[in-house]
Amino acid sequence: MKLKVILVLVLFTSLLYSQVKILESHQDYYLLQIDFTDYTIRHSNEFSEIESPTWSSESIAGYPNLPVEELKFIVPANGRLEVNIISQENKRIQLNKPIVPVPFYNEFTKNYDFVINKEFYRKRPAVISGERQRFRIYNFIPVQIWPVQLLESAVNINEKMLIEVKISGDFSNKKFISNNLKDLYAEMFFNYESNHMLASRPQNEISHMPFSQADFWYKLEFRSPDIYLLTEELENLPNFVELQTIRIFGFQKIKEDIQVIQVPLQVDKEGVAFSTENLTGNFVWLTFGGRFNQKSPRRTFSENTVFRKIDKFQQFEVKDLTQLRDQINSIIITPQEFSDQAEQLASLHEVNFDVNTLVVQQQSIFDQYGQVPRAIKNYLQEIYEQPEGENLISVILLGAGTRNWEVASPKNRIITFNGKDDNFVSFYSSYPELAISRIPVQTTEKLNLILDRIKAYIESPNLGWWRNKVLLTADDEHKGEGLEGTGTSDFNHTLKCEETAAIIRDYVQTEKVYGIEYNFDEYNNKPDARQAIVDKINEGCLIWYYIGHGDEDVLGDEEYFNGSQHLRQLQNQDMLNLFIAGSCSVGKYDELNYDCLAEKILFQENGGSIASIAASRGSNPGSNAELFNRFMEQAIIDRRNVGISLWRAKLESKSRSIYNDTLYHLFGDIYLPILPPQVTGEIVGLPDSVLVKQTVDFTGNFSQPQLTGTGIGKVYDSSSWITYTNVIPPDTTEYTVTYLRKGNSIYNANISVEQGEFSGEFIVPVGANDGDMGLVAAYYADEVNHRDYVSYYNSLNFKPQSVHGESENPPQIQLWLDSKKFASGDYVSTNPILIAHIQDENGINISGAPGRKILALLDRSDNPENLFDVTPGFIYATDSHTEGELSWQLYDLEPGKHTLQLLVYDNFGNSSLAEAEFFAQESNKITIRDMLVYPNPIKKDGYFTFVVTEDSDIKISIYTITGKKIKTITSSVQKGYNQIYWNGRDADGDRIANNTYFYKIRAKKLPNGKSTEKIGKLIISK
Repeated sequence: MKLKVILVLVLFTSLLYSQVKILESHQDYYLLQIDFTDYTIRHSNEFSEIESPTWSSESIAGYPNLPVEELKFIVPANGRLEVNIISQENKRIQLNKPIVPVPFYNEFTKNYDFVINKEFYRKRPAVISGERQRFRIYNFIPVQIWPVQLLESAVNINEKMLIEVKISGDFSNKKFISNNLKDLYAEMFFNYESNHMLASRPQNEISHMPFSQADFWYKLEFRSPDIYLLTEELENLPNFVELQTIRIFGFQKIKEDIQVIQVPLQVDKEGVAFSTENLTGNFVWLTFGGRFNQKSPRRTFSENTVFRKIDKFQQFEVKDLTQLRDQINSIIITPQEFSDQAEQLASLHEVNFDVNTLVVQQQSIFDQYGQVPRAIKNYLQEIYEQPEGENLISVILLGAGTRNWEVASPKNRIITFNGKDDNFVSFYSSYPELAISRIPVQTTEKLNLILDRIKAYIESPNLGWWRNKVLLTADDEHKGEGLEGTGTSDFNHTLKCEETAAIIRDYVQTEKVYGIEYNFDEYNNKPDARQAIVDKINEGCLIWYYIGHGDEDVLGDEEYFNGSQHLRQLQNQDMLNLFIAGSCSVGKYDELNYDCLAEKILFQENGGSIASIAASRGSNPGSNAELFNRFMEQAIIDRRNVGISLWRAKLESKSRSIYNDTLYHLFGDIYLPILPPQVTGEIVGLPDSVLVKQTVDFTGNFSQPQLTGTGIGKVYDSSSWITYTNVIPPDTTEYTVTYLRKGNSIYNANISVEQGEFSGEFIVPVGANDGDMGLVAAYYADEVNHRDYVSYYNSLNFKPQSVHGESENPPQIQLWLDSKKFASGDYVSTNPILIAHIQDENGINISGAPGRKILALLDRSDNPENLFDVTPGFIYATDSHTEGELSWQLYDLEPGKHTLQLLVYDNFGNSSLAEAEFFAQESNKITIRDMLVYPNPIKKDGYFTFVVTEDSDIKISIYTITGKKIKTITSSVQKGYNQIYWNGRDADGDRIANNTYFYKIRAKKLPNGKSTEKIGKLIISK
């Protein structure tokens, strides 16, 4: 068994480092061959670029952007590492332009500046060993390999190197430490299989209040540093207390750490005097007697000292947080007001994931470790370093927080640490020892919403084909007046998305919205791209991944998505996705006066995301892409929970990119299983190729004999490679990218599944894309066990030739609205459901290509907005390929008489047109939805925007956070979307102060007087 494990680990290492070959290996010696042959040199107007698909790239701004690989070697506790180059095969290449630098992100202009730092452009050794570091139970030294060296107007490229790595130190102190992270260590450390026994438990002296050393503790609170005297407060102590045994403890900041010190006291007949002038925080702790080894320090104040009285003196039943009784896997840190919900979340984790979670109140940590961010880090480190903490792997911060922690605000629930929550869990180096996430809630109401969604997602998931889709969205090539991302540059966002798609294509279906495919409007935005994104989100997807430019509220200069304006359009509440933004500052959660997009998308009432991942500051596009490629491998291929996947993706980072990667935060539950259906079984019985008009049979199985019921069968014609190019004169540099466009859906049917086996039949339509990348898929949802499965055949060959077959019989259509009891001329609601039964011996053409769509036209209108593509609403009846049903929701029809026409094509090109007349009739209910303030925060003035379902009288009331009404606005509006202007002033005409305010919109329907109201929040920030 041991031999098998070692062989697996050696194979695993070779897969991770395909450009590194191990020629010889021992615990203290490695001989390696480094190959660098797969590279390209490109030139733009200003710079030269050297790119390699299998190597990482530099990520520190100002340095030359050159390929790099890093190997982390486990070493003994006192170990050293020596690296020598044995031989090199290199070539010298002249360059007319300097190597492109890693750009600086400008927080003010929101642009990247390509600035060469000459200090960083000096010649660098081909192999560099770093300083000894620590990660959890291992000491390690990173070795960086730079195959390209800069010369004067040239580069030296080492295409092959032999290097030897010598490890020295005490190898005799070997120790086995039981843990659950063997596969993680194997991914992280190059020599894990030979040196995994060099483990050791870290032991550090971490300062904290000695609550276990005494039985009575009193908290003394004060407003500012000063000299204080206790007199009558001492009467609250027990009668047996001797004043000489009193001790006072406080916190003192020493460099970057915080220490507990005993405060020197003056004890006399006047009382107990002490100074807080060198202390951190606004409280100290008093005790007496106890089990202390040293005497309490003393001091004397001058006779003219002016003493102050403390503000609060209170006894506490303190708990020593360092005393663990059981092994724990996770810690939830919560404010007191969220404690009950924190326990609910802990219970959810234990029941569903067998995770033993400890809930700790943040104030308890502050009491024992100090009221600073470092206190939480010190507490977590001390818990981890205990024997019971070895299996601790995760932390959840339950509450929002800002960098303005001293301001009283609902957004200050859990303290922040310089804009990076990974700072709380990076104990020994820049690599986080624990996975961490933040649920950025501000109120119990929002927390309950989030917990209800998490519980439903885990315990009663809405299974469906939507969970098999990942939406990839990429920024285009336009930046300012020019192009970016030429060649394989890190700014070629489409190319980076394609790299991600290639990694996951065998496990999920990728939907793509690439900015390059859409046109600008007159405002230099791309609204059609935005609409495509919204449509695909509302159709449902497991993950929505965007890569490109962005800021706190907007994706892309082209406004592919604006949180303040477009969140209201999301209607996917039963299909919540994971939102990932590989972009700058989309997750800037620590601003006091506004919420970032990564936060807001979690709380959208009718949809949004179950969790989000985004950067809190400006980030590097190349490192972003590498990070999320690793994340996709962890989450989709290895099927790990979302927070563990992000953590492990960060741990695979190179030392030079870990800073960038730790800017990325998970907002949501760390244990969410955001998993696609399990790929299993096979699809067989297909011919080598298929022809147009051919009837094709297939069979398959899920390798799950317990599955019996109804599944879904899908067929797509061949995907195709598309090459896009663009040039903007006078710049002659060409932007080009080749990407894979998904085939069209030609078959979507319910299929019978019997003991895991299934079959299907479809007809290849006229106009099907030819090529050998067609897809056949079968999906099954096991509602009892909350699992779903998918089976693929992804190389079906479509030929352009046609079989002989003629049929002029058009499709047969039965058309209804709202119910199958409908008859033409009936009354229906103003939001009716279109229902149609469609039948044809040649099958229905659902490819969605031009001339091959199912189209609905309202009122014979020439207005394109009244023409709907309803093709996605069709599905074949169970085990049929000739008949099925269409269902499509219509919205906001005008009351009165309407005509609806439905155009359908069969797979041979024959068409039918069905028509129905109906009267739309309003209901009596009035509702307000999509209520937002724009902009929010407001600097000077703004608008209240909302949708109301009936003509109404509107009253908008604005309140301070304490409930005082300061302004009322009235207006009469028509049903639908409305915006009402506000000048940002109160009832007296004065500008109102920076703060958070509440507003209430009350709508009273005309003429029957029925009303409704909703409450929202706005921020003033000038």
